[in-house]
Amino acid sequence: MDDVIFEGGDRPRVGSAIYHMMCTTPFRDTARKVAVLLTDGRFGGRYAGRAQEARDAGIELYGTAVGRKAFIQMSGLNAITGNPARVVHWKQVDPCVFAATLCNSG
Repeated sequence: MDDVIFEGGDRPRVGSAIYHMMCTTPFRDTARKVAVLLTDGRFGGRYAGRAQEARDAGIELYGTAVGRKAFIQMSGLNAITGNPARVVHWKQVDPCVFAATLCNSG
């Protein structure tokens, strides 16, 4: 993850990404609806409203921030997930522990 490079513009499109996920993901009726947002921690636009729409549709949102902690807007991640317990910085949590959290949270 240290080598991830975010490209493609000067403004984040988190709200558009959430909307795209809601419109294109074929969630099964019998499975939990879970989405993990991987972000550089920058937010703009309608992300909070789109996240609320996803949560209202029954999608559990988790946020994972990649990058230097000083530049991550934790308030944005908290607004997306609706629950600070569903926000992690990838360097602070073992991926296996995070996966277990996802499996055991429903």
